[in-house]
Amino acid sequence: MWIKYAHLAVQVSKITTLVLDNHRLFRAGVKRVLAPHGIEVIAEAETGREAIDRALQFSPDVVIMDVALLQGSGIEVIKELVARRPLQRVLCVSSLSGMAVVQTALEAGAHGYALKSATEEELVEAVRQVHSGNVYLQPELKEADRDRSSLTERELQAIRHAAQGFSNAEIGDAMGIETRTARGHISRALKKLGYHRRTQLVIYAFATGIASLDHSTPTGNGDRELERAGGGGDGHATAASASSTSYS
Repeated sequence: MWIKYAHLAVQVSKITTLVLDNHRLFRAGVKRVLAPHGIEVIAEAETGREAIDRALQFSPDVVIMDVALLQGSGIEVIKELVARRPLQRVLCVSSLSGMAVVQTALEAGAHGYALKSATEEELVEAVRQVHSGNVYLQPELKEADRDRSSLTERELQAIRHAAQGFSNAEIGDAMGIETRTARGHISRALKKLGYHRRTQLVIYAFATGIASLDHSTPTGNGDRELERAGGGGDGHATAASASSTSYS
């Protein structure tokens, strides 16, 4: 692309991308959104193996990929991409919002994480930030500005256990209280913080330091997102999400 400024021709390089996603319609949508902003999709892939082969063939600036793949592990794809192409930039765009998945993807070598609920502007910004060498997290994933002063110590305890993937019954067992009491602690915490979903509460817990990614090892049965991303096969996920989502 060339832009002329007062008799000077300046070449503006496009950002080239490869899109890895199970669904053709999503890949087409990403291509449509990015094209007007000087971001070109030069290759597409439906499986991790295709993505790795095409990344080696086409050398895209940024690989845009879902971590939830129907074939293979998205986390392993990230690891192999950055191992085979050390300068490769990777942006995850997924419906999986659990902090366990986000953290595992970043530790595997991804440079950004956005949700499929992102606006077009957020997606363009994410690609640009990752291409520029920055780490991008969609604002929803790092929100940490809600007031926690109204939370009681018991509610904070319940939140920490929820962040470990505990069900309400397991929170009750850990705290020595009835399941309905544990459920009440979680419900009141949601209301005080203005949230409606347990996932939002868990993300908030890690963003504010109520829960620690370094010290929370889930022993509950409430989370399956990390397994879907392919990062939980060893049973040592660092955190857990309380939401249940479908492949997208």
